[in-house]
Amino acid sequence: EQQVGSDTYASLAEAVVKVEPPKTVEIEPVITEEVPVVIDVEKPSVEVDFDALQAINEQGVAWISSDDGSIHYPVMQGTDNDYYLNHLPDGTVNRNGSIFMDFRNSADLSDKNTFIYGHNMLDGTMFATLSRYSEAGYYEKHPALLLVTPERTYSLLVFAGCVVPGNSDVYQLTYRDEADFAAYVERVRAMSEFSTQVEVGENDRIVTLSTCAYDYEDARYVLLCRLIGMQ
Repeated sequence: EQQVGSDTYASLAEAVVKVEPPKTVEIEPVITEEVPVVIDVEKPSVEVDFDALQAINEQGVAWISSDDGSIHYPVMQGTDNDYYLNHLPDGTVNRNGSIFMDFRNSADLSDKNTFIYGHNMLDGTMFATLSRYSEAGYYEKHPALLLVTPERTYSLLVFAGCVVPGNSDVYQLTYRDEADFAAYVERVRAMSEFSTQVEVGENDRIVTLSTCAYDYEDARYVLLCRLIGMQ
C-alpha cells in the first residue's frame, strides 16, 4: 500500500510539476540585531501546473518541496482534517494519506499561522523528513523549504522545531493582536531544538509543518517557518 502511494505521487509530480536544476536564490533580508542579513539558499526551480492538479482534484491548493527532494508533494485542503489522513489526492484510500492544509486556514496563506500536516512514514516518505531537524547540524544544511501556490512562490524560512504533544498550544490558529502573536513566536522559539538567526516580526506570517513523532505516545514534531515571497 505504501508503494502504491509512492508510485501515485511520483506519477502526479511527473504530470503537473516541472523541476529545473538547483540554483542559488536570494531571500529578502532578515533583520538580526539591527543588521540586515541576506540569505542565499540553493533551491530547485519548481513550476506547478495548477490547472492540471486541480483537474485531478480541485482541493489541491499548493505544492511543497524540500531542497533534497524528500518532500515533493501537492498540498490538499479538505472540509475537515480527517479525510486526507487516509486518502491520496485522487481519492484513493491509502495509509500514506496526503499532505494537507488545515481546513480552517485560508488557502491564500493570508492567516498569521497556516498549518500543514502530513504523516511520518517509516519508509521516509511524506513528512518523515521533518523529524530529522532533531539531528545535530540538519538545520544548517536545510534552512528552508519551498511552497508554491497558484499566485506566488514562497520560501519557508525555518526558525524553530520541536517535539510537542498532540494537544499542545503550539497549534494556535488565531491571535488577539500583534503582541499575542509575538509572544507565541518567542514561546515556540524557546522550545526549539536548534537555534537560528531568523527573526519573525509582529507583521510577518508563518507556516507550521506538523507530523507524528515517535518520542512518546501522541507526540508530534512541528517545524515553524517564516513565510517569505521569493524575489
